[in-house]
Amino acid sequence: MENGEKGELRVPCVSLREPFCSLVLNGWKTLETRKWPVLAGVAGPLAVHRAFHEWDDAPAAESFIREQLGPQAAAQAMLPPHGTPKSAVVGLVLSVGATRRVWAHRN
Repeated sequence: MENGEKGELRVPCVSLREPFCSLVLNGWKTLETRKWPVLAGVAGPLAVHRAFHEWDDAPAAESFIREQLGPQAAAQAMLPPHGTPKSAVVGLVLSVGATRRVWAHRN
C-alpha cells in the first residue's frame, strides 16, 4: 500500500471471476490457488475486482461448491452481494496471509 498523488491511497488489487469473487466477498473462499504467486508480498489491504466474464468452467465449479457446502449454503455463498457491478472493484480484503508455493505431483 502506498500513497499516490493528491492524497490518494493505492492498494494492490486482484481480479476474480465468478463464482470465486462472490465466495471471497461472502467470506467462504480464504485461499488463493493460482499457479503463480499473485499475492506474494501483499499483506493487506487488497482490493477485489469482480471480472466481467465468469470463470471458463463456472458450471463445474458451482457443482463442486454445491457438493461441498450443500445446496442452501452454496446458493448463499455464490450470491454476489447486492448491487455489485461486473468489471469493477467491489470489495476489500483487510488481511492477506503468507504466500506459499505448493507443488502437485502428477503421474
